[in-house]
Amino acid sequence: MLGEKDGLMTKDEISALWDLASENLPMPTLVKPIANLVVPSFLDGIDNKIGEKVPEPWQSHLENMSTMVITAVEDKELSEEEIEEILNYSMEIIDEKIDVPLLDDDTEAIVFLQITKLLASLIYDVVKSKSTSTGEVSAEDSAEDSAEDSAEDSAEE
Repeated sequence: MLGEKDGLMTKDEISALWDLASENLPMPTLVKPIANLVVPSFLDGIDNKIGEKVPEPWQSHLENMSTMVITAVEDKELSEEEIEEILNYSMEIIDEKIDVPLLDDDTEAIVFLQITKLLASLIYDVVKSKSTSTGEVSAEDSAEDSAEDSAEDSAEE
């Protein structure tokens, strides 16, 4: 990402993050334009105040992680490679900072990776179940439903 970092993220990264979040947050129509003006500046202010107070090496890790995540989700598609890259970087940080006395480093890394994948899978399932229970339908599901409907219609004729 281009731009100057005062805190952990650039203004462009904060803007991209807010754009993605605002598309997925339920907001009244009148509030959305105001939120789009106020929230990115508010987030930038918080980032600038708090970001510089985070000690090294955590500051570098957070900067790298935020850049990786924002770059990955900007196109609204996550590839397996992007997910693996983010997970591997996360595991490097965790493995570097946490030591389990009974495990060697390789086993430790595998355990942390599997726990992270389990948590990510559980979070994904919860989010997916909430989106289907609120009536939101993905484009993929919509296409499948349309194909089924047209097959039923032609079978009736």
